This record gives sequence, C-alpha cells and structure tokens, in this order.
Amino acid sequence: MLAIFIGVIVLFSILTLGLCIGTDKLGAIFATPFLLFIVGIWLVLEGWLYKYISKFGTFTRIGITEQSAKSIVEEE
Repeated sequence: MLAIFIGVIVLFSILTLGLCIGTDKLGAIFATPFLLFIVGIWLVLEGWLYKYISKFGTFTRIGITEQSAKSIVEEE
C-alpha cells in the first residue's frame, strides 16, 4: 500500500510540474484541459484503489476483531 501511495504522489508531482511548464509556455488556455486530464486520472486511480482495497484490504476497528473487506461488502 505504501508503494501505491508513493507512486500516486510521484505521478501527481510530475503532472503538477507539467501543468506549471505548460501554463508558462502556452498560457492559461492550457490549464483547463490539463486539469480535466488530471481529474480523469484521479478518478481512475480512485476506482482502481477501491477494487484493490476491496480485494486485499482488512478493516480494523478498535474493540472489534478484524474482518476482510470482502466479508463486509457481502454483509451489506
């Protein structure tokens, strides 16, 4: 999970650098499509992270024994 977190931080750092360079060279007209691109990437990552956590994650609650994410989803 730490590798995923670091990967997302690196990806969005690179995208932020690209936004700064593109806006500097092409002007403000570059910002809107690029920000929409970043939001699209964010949504894809959120969906992938949800599937990953649902498959491999374990929820730990204080005072309650651990359950897999899959068993919690099946209960609902």
